[in-house]
Amino acid sequence: MRINFFFRQLIFVFLLGSALFLTAGAVAAETTEPGGVSFSLENVEAFSDRTVFQISLQFSRPDLALAGSWHAELMDEKGLPYPVIDITPSELNTGEAKIFQTSSFVGTEALTLSVSAFPYPDSFPILEEFPPDYAGFLFDPGQDPQPGDVWELDESLPAGPFTLRVVGARMPAENTLVFEIEPVGTVTDVMLFTTDPNLAGARGGPAYHGENITSEVTFHNIPEEPFPVSVSRVYYGVENPPALSWQPPAATEVTGPILETTPMIFPFSETQPTRTPASDIPYQAEVRELAQKFEDPLRQGPGWIHVVTERHTDPSAGQSYPPEFIRSEYWYETDDTGLILNEVSMDYGKDDHLLQRSATKGGYTVNYTAGGSGFFGGFQRSFSLDTLSRELADAQSSDGTVLREEVTCADGGFCLLFTLLHDALIGIDGQTVFSERGIRIWLDRQSGQQTKWQTFERTLDGSEKVTETTNMILVEKSAQPPQEILELLERIILPPG
Repeated sequence: MRINFFFRQLIFVFLLGSALFLTAGAVAAETTEPGGVSFSLENVEAFSDRTVFQISLQFSRPDLALAGSWHAELMDEKGLPYPVIDITPSELNTGEAKIFQTSSFVGTEALTLSVSAFPYPDSFPILEEFPPDYAGFLFDPGQDPQPGDVWELDESLPAGPFTLRVVGARMPAENTLVFEIEPVGTVTDVMLFTTDPNLAGARGGPAYHGENITSEVTFHNIPEEPFPVSVSRVYYGVENPPALSWQPPAATEVTGPILETTPMIFPFSETQPTRTPASDIPYQAEVRELAQKFEDPLRQGPGWIHVVTERHTDPSAGQSYPPEFIRSEYWYETDDTGLILNEVSMDYGKDDHLLQRSATKGGYTVNYTAGGSGFFGGFQRSFSLDTLSRELADAQSSDGTVLREEVTCADGGFCLLFTLLHDALIGIDGQTVFSERGIRIWLDRQSGQQTKWQTFERTLDGSEKVTETTNMILVEKSAQPPQEILELLERIILPPG
């Protein structure tokens, strides 16, 4: 059995718990640097049941670095992905080099390997650092600046490939200044610096809903004379490195080492099993009867249930996922009692661009886009779209308020609208931020289908903010899903045991 030095290191890490670093190893292929970042494919090793390889990032200059997480994707000639699972041990995790495992191959496949940063499919996050004496401007706080002071500015601020425009500053608290910077290009965050000896710290603040980027500077004492302000670090996105064309090695007779995979992190909400309703929960019997009316035909006999939803979200400050709009598509394979055997889910953005894709086979889930995997839940659940029963139970356990009214459905039919209100949210300063928060669910009385969900918050003055709205677009049953769905499931490598 031939195992190169790199994999001997890897196996020793798992056996002995040694803290070792990834090595450059044998380079199979590497990309160019159109945006300042490239990657190389290294240390490829074929086993009987899988292929293991390393990817390392390279930057064109020493002042550039990674500014977020990244993952690799491996596609076949039809554009269908193979599972690429991050198996980098924590002892070896440098952030800029990772070890992955994927399927075993015949050796004649024409594959495409790429790297990207979820949830930004077309922008790779990097940061650029600048020396303390980098060019900037002089800011004059005036004599005796006080909290609440505001300054209007129009200053140019060099930041590597960008020229930023500082449009204002304010003093929200003692010894704290916050500068406002107009968004430009792909800049997401800016950290400022001053050589003034009173400097205590600095941090950036990403733009939100097209608003200005904010950058905070704190002092031991606010200077009362003009002081220099410059950029110490700018975060921005560059073009993804170009993909590599790769013909993988053929599987061997050697069995690969059993390795732990990176724990799964779901950047989206999974459908959870509906709780068994308690008989004393208000409206629960009515809701369950209508839900069963809609779902029982779907659960009869084996097959595939296809569900499509559309979700509109008002993102909070700094939120990168979910975006403002997502169309989610689910395929559930069920047995003759309605138990879910396998499932595939896909999220799409406004332009119908695929955001992420995941699949569950035998209780083992793989996220094809973010790279995580694992066994989750430890239970087999029946297919159900009944969110309302769960919300009614939660409302009772938290002493929430439940309102029921008859309304006209969007299609002109008759609906029941349930509004569930919960306790006020309290801010970290002890003040009430929202007087009420809740969820609305529309239930079609004719079909029994729950057609729409909406979360909202109400402020003390009675105004309301809708934070998320989800509409059910399609629910249908079919004998078979598209071939793409079956292939996604077939490619999952179940862990031993």
